[in-house]
Amino acid sequence: MEQYIGKKFFREIMTYIIGGLSAALLLMGIVFTIIAMVGSNENNDMMDIATIGYVFAVIFLIIFGIQAGSGYIKRPKQLKQSLKKLKERGLLELAQQEFEPVKDKTLDCILTTHFMYFRGTGMVIPVEDIAWAHMYMTKVNGSPLNFRPWIYDVFGNEYTAVYLYNTKKFDDMNYRINYTKKLNPNIMLGYSKEIQQIYNQKYRKK
Repeated sequence: MEQYIGKKFFREIMTYIIGGLSAALLLMGIVFTIIAMVGSNENNDMMDIATIGYVFAVIFLIIFGIQAGSGYIKRPKQLKQSLKKLKERGLLELAQQEFEPVKDKTLDCILTTHFMYFRGTGMVIPVEDIAWAHMYMTKVNGSPLNFRPWIYDVFGNEYTAVYLYNTKKFDDMNYRINYTKKLNPNIMLGYSKEIQQIYNQKYRKK
């Protein structure tokens, strides 16, 4: 399993590059601002360059924030933790066996008989551990903006990842979330205050 889900992939690498560019452009803006302030009036062009640097720094920072919020910064840490837990429970070999034959390893969520893997964050969750799962969608002016699956396990932990809305991706994720019920009939699906109360009473850490 580690041979393909443990590697950095394009969006993860781009997240780090965008973060670096944002910092570099911000530094450039500061440097040219200082030059413009201490120089003569002839250095007004320096302030223009500084402004351009600030504008692009903000744009890249927003993109970086979206990517980071989607879990791409935490992915290596979460993946390492997931694999460690699987190894400790003697489940790593089973996970490797089930993930190996998966044809499309680029899916945001890979669901096998015993495991659920979120590619963007690196989370690997045994299906037997899932107690509650539901989907959440954010809308702006009535139009979908992003969505996230919420997974809660029997140990009181919660897992989530943010995805920009795309009809195909949403339907695919929603199908997988609902299919977990067939793999583990004990899973509670959907959101309601009643389900949340049941979960909190049974599984929340005291």
